[in-house]
Amino acid sequence: MMAAVQKFIPLEVQDLILEAAETPQYPTLRLVCKRWDISITNIFRQRYRELPNTDDSEVKKYFGKAHKAPGLALTPFLIHKAVCEFTGRFKIKEDWSGTENIYQVDTGFGPEEDPETIAETFKLQEYANDPVFIWDTNKPQTLRYPIYLGWALSDPESIALAALGGSSGHSFLATKNASRNTSSPRESQSKDLLNPRKTMKVAEFVSLYIQYTRHNRGYPPKMAKDGKFVVHTGMWAPFYADATPETMEAVKYISIKIVYMAS
Repeated sequence: MMAAVQKFIPLEVQDLILEAAETPQYPTLRLVCKRWDISITNIFRQRYRELPNTDDSEVKKYFGKAHKAPGLALTPFLIHKAVCEFTGRFKIKEDWSGTENIYQVDTGFGPEEDPETIAETFKLQEYANDPVFIWDTNKPQTLRYPIYLGWALSDPESIALAALGGSSGHSFLATKNASRNTSSPRESQSKDLLNPRKTMKVAEFVSLYIQYTRHNRGYPPKMAKDGKFVVHTGMWAPFYADATPETMEAVKYISIKIVYMAS
């Protein structure tokens, strides 16, 4: 099959075919030949980026004093740009799909719609089924801790709460093949914690955001225009005077939050 594709279809045309393909077609196109498999991997990877750097002071400020910056060695994965560039301004259908509580974006726009809302809505629709994290192939693929993804606030009340040991916002387990109570680092390393079939999808993250911003006071509005979100990465690593090293390993997890920064 590979030889037939390369013989009858010029490489330039092959590239155009892949660029025009929709995400649901990728699994089938990967099977055509090795070149297409590699090309699709590279195209898909362009949707992701490395985690932004966050220092300890920022982590503790927004996440709580029991958190710290994990560093690059403990975060061998990439994050989807749809999360990093999330604006909270998008249009959804009022009814969710039911079985999985996934809200569907609504692309039925009128002539007076906000251009930024239109762009964000189409982007979230295109990337809906993408996992929010993938492996960074440039780093050793050993993920020791589960990853939680959510959001937090930067208002004075929320910062004061973090200083007392609490944390604003919500976080949800994004690596569903893991659990917070993994009994040992060795057990964590034996699991495929970033299995794409068991990693939170962009649509799931958006749906969680909608549910919690709609029904909870004190969270940024769904169509917020007076601020922006900034990605911060922390690790929950509290110090207990009577804790053993094994206990400490069992309670750690990576926490990634988009923090709402009001203008």
